[in-house]
Amino acid sequence: MALRPYLATTGRVHTVITTRRRDLGYATVRLPVLSVEESVQLLNSGERQLGPSAELLAERLGGLPLALELSKSYLNYRKDLSIADLIDEMRREGEVEVLKEFASEYRDQLPSQHELNVASTFQLSWSITPEPAKQILRVMGELAPVIVPKKFLRIVLNFPMESSIRDELSKGVNELARLSLVELSSGGDPLAHRLILAFARHRNAVDNASPFEGCREALPAQMQRANDNPDASTNRELESLIPHAEFLASADRLSPEESGRLLNFVGMHHQTMGRFTAALFALRKALASAEASFEPGHPSIARSQSNLAMVLQDLGQLEEARDLLRKALASAEASFEPGHPSIANRRSNLAIVLKDLGRLEEARDLLRKAHSAMLEKFGPEHPHTKIVKNNLEGLPER
Repeated sequence: MALRPYLATTGRVHTVITTRRRDLGYATVRLPVLSVEESVQLLNSGERQLGPSAELLAERLGGLPLALELSKSYLNYRKDLSIADLIDEMRREGEVEVLKEFASEYRDQLPSQHELNVASTFQLSWSITPEPAKQILRVMGELAPVIVPKKFLRIVLNFPMESSIRDELSKGVNELARLSLVELSSGGDPLAHRLILAFARHRNAVDNASPFEGCREALPAQMQRANDNPDASTNRELESLIPHAEFLASADRLSPEESGRLLNFVGMHHQTMGRFTAALFALRKALASAEASFEPGHPSIARSQSNLAMVLQDLGQLEEARDLLRKALASAEASFEPGHPSIANRRSNLAIVLKDLGRLEEARDLLRKAHSAMLEKFGPEHPHTKIVKNNLEGLPER
């Protein structure tokens, strides 16, 4: 839990959801498949000019731009193959049970009656992908369908930092881009289509080669950096990890405590960036999860109560913030020895809310106790001590 001075502002967040469903009642933007003529143009836009024979391949792939782009890249990679040869390979790959399972599972997201052909295209691209690049795609398959920072991929895969010529991570990402399995951001970080990610995730399960455990360990550790070193540079880096934290927190593969910890990190980061509505959503979800999973007074509940209260204060919902902070303080006093920094933090944050409610004497008493504990624990020059001292000195006179 962070220790804070008073701050107030507002924010708003917008979300875009992609789906082929038409029954959700929301405004939609339809993403059509290509016509045969457009598909042929796409297939002929690469290094090889395939001519009219590309029409047969276009029809087999149902005009799905992703599959067409992969096929174009595959034919550019395998210049010895004709379109007829490629279709023969697709037919043979389509006999594999793994592909039938994938095509069946994602049927509603693929062109009608073309599922197995599209899945075969994914498999052919996968089969020629070098192993380090496959490892990268396996990690991306366990994360959200947004840009994945190379720095985070390096941590999960434990790839050493080497010169650009020898760096396995950079070579792997570039190879995936060459095969059209990923696109690259302006900073060189990879982004994959959600169907490619779904296929990678499917291969992870089939091959018993999921890097999910590495993602589960690395992501909270990176989010913790915001608490350890909360500067602007760190917050900018964490922006790219927030969607992945939200994605993992919503998975049923995390324990309640792990999920709640991630949601608290997410909420606190949204708060730092001024996105209070998003912060409120994440922190209410974290508190509900903690209350459903632990006994009253558990530290996980108290942490979520305190974090949520800080956002409620920013939104002017002072009574609810006060009540949550009283509960969190009572939990800290029951869990820690007198003088513990967690008690001092919660006293200080409760005092700020009480100040805004006009309860100045109670606020002053809490801040004095918090300041005394901080002085004893950290000394007068520690940032936490200074924050509490400034809050105390900022109280109006009687």
